[in-house]
Amino acid sequence: YDTLTPGELEAIRQWIDAGAPNVYGVPANALDPPPVAVGWDVIDVADTSIHYEDMRPELTASIPVPRDTEVDFYFALFDFSLDGDLLWDVVLSDPKLYLSEDPYDFSAAVPMDMDVLGLAGAHWGNPLFSTVSIPFLYGIRINTGMFVPGRTYFVRISADDGGPSSPNIWPDNGTPSYLISLMSIVAP
Repeated sequence: YDTLTPGELEAIRQWIDAGAPNVYGVPANALDPPPVAVGWDVIDVADTSIHYEDMRPELTASIPVPRDTEVDFYFALFDFSLDGDLLWDVVLSDPKLYLSEDPYDFSAAVPMDMDVLGLAGAHWGNPLFSTVSIPFLYGIRINTGMFVPGRTYFVRISADDGGPSSPNIWPDNGTPSYLISLMSIVAP
């Protein structure tokens, strides 16, 4: 038997006709897909031909970085249109980098502001498993002297696309462990 009143049923019909908006007022058929991180690169500042990403002893190992060296971290983050199209030239706001010795606990990590490079200043490189060069639009310079020798540091990044779930964080605690290990460094 029907327990909803005619008024309640009409309210549900109107909600569906309006696109079934979520609690933020965004219609279900127009949900803003979250941005995605598709790659990162670690490059020696003094010799930009040195890409530490290429020096992993195995695919899922941490990236080895030398002690007391200036390195640039570059990240490829991209947003999507409501239709799901990749937006290569959209700049996400407030990009941050976080470092933690625990792959799942970043509560004590101090957010570090990343530079927004834009297309004109982007580092161009290949994401993992790809031969296509793409723009890495965000970067930060790090001195590896801040790392304790032999410890592994896990990397997370965040940025805001203005959507209801912003800021978005990558990787998050639901990310498979092999992808989390790809986002780590170690200073021997």
